[in-house]
Formats: sequence, structure tokens, C-alpha cells
Amino acid sequence: MLSRLFVFLAGLTCSLCFAEPGETKTSKPLELDLAAGIGFHTGELQWSIASDISGNATPNILSELTFADVEYESFEARGTMSFNRGYLDGFLAQVSYLAGRASSGRNQDSDYSGDNRTGEYSRSYSDAEGSDIIAFDVVLGYRMQLNDDWTLTPKLAYSYHEQHLAMTDGVQVLDTRAHALSLGPFAGNLNSSYTAEWAGIWFGGELAWHRGAHRLSVELQGHWKDYYAEANWNLREDFAHPVSFAHWSEGTGYRWILNYQYYFQSRFSAWIQATAEDFEADPGRDVVYFADGSKGATRLNGVTWESSGYAVGVAFNF
Repeated sequence: MLSRLFVFLAGLTCSLCFAEPGETKTSKPLELDLAAGIGFHTGELQWSIASDISGNATPNILSELTFADVEYESFEARGTMSFNRGYLDGFLAQVSYLAGRASSGRNQDSDYSGDNRTGEYSRSYSDAEGSDIIAFDVVLGYRMQLNDDWTLTPKLAYSYHEQHLAMTDGVQVLDTRAHALSLGPFAGNLNSSYTAEWAGIWFGGELAWHRGAHRLSVELQGHWKDYYAEANWNLREDFAHPVSFAHWSEGTGYRWILNYQYYFQSRFSAWIQATAEDFEADPGRDVVYFADGSKGATRLNGVTWESSGYAVGVAFNF
């Protein structure tokens, strides 16, 4: 699907290359910009729990999971409505959406008996291929014209990000317990998942340079998030299903976006952008749901999510 979309966008962009670049600045009272493209991103999510609710008992890191080098192919779209006259002159409203699926990635699950990741007694690896990512932002901004070429746009937004991380094809590579699991591929069919949700607001600004057919912008966002996650550990018969345990926390983060846009005509343009984001959830709560209906709690030490990538596409102005 993504390859067909890429061919369509590339063909449309090339067809527009025969149009004369035009002056893109307009006196229209209302503008609508619609953009779509494909992206390629690499992400890493890591979390750990302690052995008790305080986090002070040994081991202070009991279990840690790291989803690394998760490579996503994504579809991205955004729509921007800008007001150029009247009481709303300078204001804009924007909605952006991203959905992607991972073509590769790996998970490491490690357990420790000592503080600070010492005494590792169990380690396994699994495949994160087939993981999904979804994100959308609803943005309000105010465009300030600094001079003929430069604008500064402060923005306030609600943002939601979800990483659905798959775990399949498990392999046990270390187990020093008395009743150790057999090393090698898991005996059962591993089909576990960890779904992380980051929801909250961000505040930031976009600085843009626009002259003739060229537009270059850089945007920086500061995020404040509520964090919630659910996991389904399908091979653990002592855990409940489909929710084996859940995580709650609050966190912060940032994202930056570098975008270049070339206008073939006043209504048609192509764009390319690079992005990076880094979210971090504070210590919170881990609650385990057991198969017999009981539950237990311990400390969630924290969660980190890092992602970077690029996207290309086309845009239409109305």
C-alpha cells in the first residue's frame, strides 16, 4: 500500500514540475492547505519496574523491556485552515494524522536480582515486526508576520500518540534460576503486546522563511503528557487476559520538525521534512492482574520513547 502511494505521489509531483512556479502569497480571506505523504521512522521504547512500590527494595530494577530499532513505514496527512482577514486575521487551525506499521524491530526482556541492572538471571529476545503507531494533533496557532519573508507562529495543541508493540518469535538466551526455562525458541506461541498511550498538550512555535516558490520552516514543541499502557502477556497462565498488567504515569517531552516546501504553482507544492521526538514518563504505578482475579502493585520506574525519521509528500492549497 505504501509503495503504491509513493508511486502516486512521485508521479503527481513530477507532473507538477512542468508548471511555472508562482507567487504563493495570497490575499484570500480563508485558505485551506491539505497535505499527504509517506514517512519512514525508527523508534525505541523502554520501561522498567521495581520489586516493590517504593522502589527502594533490592532489586530496584526487577524487570526491564526495551523495544529497539523498530522501523515504521507511515502514511501522514495534515490539514491547515488559515484566516487572512477580519477579527481572525493571523489565526490558524490544524489537524495532523500519522499511522504506521513496523517492518522490523527487536525486544529484549531482562530480569535482575541486584540493584542497578546487576545479577541478570533471565534474558529473552523477541520480534517486534507488525507493531503499529498512531498519532494525531489538533493545533491552534497565530501567525505573526515579522517582515516580507519571515513569520513566527506560536502554537497550542492537544496531542495523542499510541505505540502498539508486538512480541512474537521469542527466544530464551539466559536463565540461571533453579527451575530454569529451556534456552532457545519459546515452547509456546509467543503473541504478546504492549500498548502505550501518550496524551496531553504541547506548546511551541514555528519559524518560517518564505520567498517566491520556496518555504523553509523549523518547529519546536514542548509536551506535557499523561501516560497509560496495557500489556497482554499471552504465555503467562497466572496473568489475566487480555489485560495482564497496566502502567500509569505522567511525563514530558519535545519534538522538532524541519520542513522544506517547493511551490510549483500557488496551489500545488511538494514537501520533505525531518522529525525527532523524545518523551519521558516519570516514576508511576505498575498493576498486575492475576488469573484468579487478584492484583498486585509495584513501582513503574519510568518510560522513554525516542523516534526520528523523515517524510515526503505533496500539498494542495484552496
